[in-house]
Amino acid sequence: MDGETTWTVAGLNREAARHRERRAEAGTQLHWPREVRRGAVALLASGMSTGKLSRATGIPREALRNWRERSAAEPRDGAGFSELRIVPVFTGRSPATSSSPPISALTLVGCRGNSVLGLDLHHIAALLQAGLL
Repeated sequence: MDGETTWTVAGLNREAARHRERRAEAGTQLHWPREVRRGAVALLASGMSTGKLSRATGIPREALRNWRERSAAEPRDGAGFSELRIVPVFTGRSPATSSSPPISALTLVGCRGNSVLGLDLHHIAALLQAGLL
C-alpha cells in the first residue's frame, strides 16, 4: 500500500498484523512501517478516535497520537522547504578587503524557519536523488 491508498480499518489491521509478525520473527522492536503510519493518520483524519483505532488494530494509542501530531506539524507539499536561496559565502577574509569574489552557495529554508546553509550543486543533486527535495 502506498500514500495514495484509501485506507480501511481492516486494511490497516492486516498491515499492523504483518508488522507484528515481522517484529516477532526479528525478536526485536521494529519501527512501524511508513504505510502503517500513513494509513493510521488517514483514518484518524477521517474522524476515527485513537481509542477505537487502537482497539481495532492493536497499535498503541500513544503511537497513534504521536503520528497524528507529527503529521499535523509536517508540511503538506512533501519536501518541507519554503525557499531555496543563492547566497554569497566568503572564505575567511572580510568581504570588503578580499579581492576574490565570493563563492555562491545554496541555502534551503524550511517551513519552520530552520535553514541548511552552504550547500553546493552536488549536495542538491544528492537530495534530489534521495527524493528529499
